[in-house]
Amino acid sequence: VDRTSGSTVADTTGIALPDCADAGSPALAFPGEHPTARWAWPERELNTEEECMEQAGVVTISGIAEAEALQMAREFAAVLAETPEYEAFDRAQAQLRRDAVAQEAIRAFQQRQQSLRMTVMLGALSEADRNDLQHLQREMLAQPTVQAYLEAQERLSSLSQEAAKIISDVIGLSFAASCGPGCCC
Repeated sequence: VDRTSGSTVADTTGIALPDCADAGSPALAFPGEHPTARWAWPERELNTEEECMEQAGVVTISGIAEAEALQMAREFAAVLAETPEYEAFDRAQAQLRRDAVAQEAIRAFQQRQQSLRMTVMLGALSEADRNDLQHLQREMLAQPTVQAYLEAQERLSSLSQEAAKIISDVIGLSFAASCGPGCCC
């Protein structure tokens, strides 16, 4: 609809937004899909088509695709949460939290590890300290709930890596790498 005359510019399923044409290419709105859309014309001139579309209240194709991708991610997460791997991980995590002996073994190992961090960084770890730390680690890993947790975590991690590989193959880039921190050079 032309904002000055109020006339319809296109009589199809899409309506051309002529004021956005100067921003690069004509913009289209699809009121049939968004019947409650209201156009809010800006008080100033807009510089980009994206800015014009945003001001006009138009949901762009990329916006629809993004919303759809996010919805599909929610659905994927719900399905993942129902897998045997996730359910086993969730149970193992809950059991580990309730196991006071395992929690104490984890705490003892982590405290000793933290207390030796600077010594390790300086390359000054004594044989006695190394043996003590290894002993605490063996005690921690000997706890059945710790073992069950680590095994369940590994199975869930393998499933997640398989899913990431499928996503990567479909989109043509490394999904996991694009989700992590760092620079894309």
